[in-house]
Amino acid sequence: DETAAVAINPHGGGPSQLVIFTVAGAGLPTTPDDLRKKMQATIKRELNPLFRVHDVCLIDALPRTASNKVMRRELRAKYEAMH
Repeated sequence: DETAAVAINPHGGGPSQLVIFTVAGAGLPTTPDDLRKKMQATIKRELNPLFRVHDVCLIDALPRTASNKVMRRELRAKYEAMH
């Protein structure tokens, strides 16, 4: 499964929010909310308990450059267009 995390600046200001984009696949929880809870628990346990997952977005494929790097700028734009 492919996943990318991006920081989104809220419209009214304030600290950046963590949004995770993941490619939908077999074995994932069925709803974005279930997936967010699972990812939050993993981040708390493995990285930093202060990080909070604001949102999880399921997408068909991560946008990539010719050198196969994830285009986070496009993910931010896609998220802002959805909200």
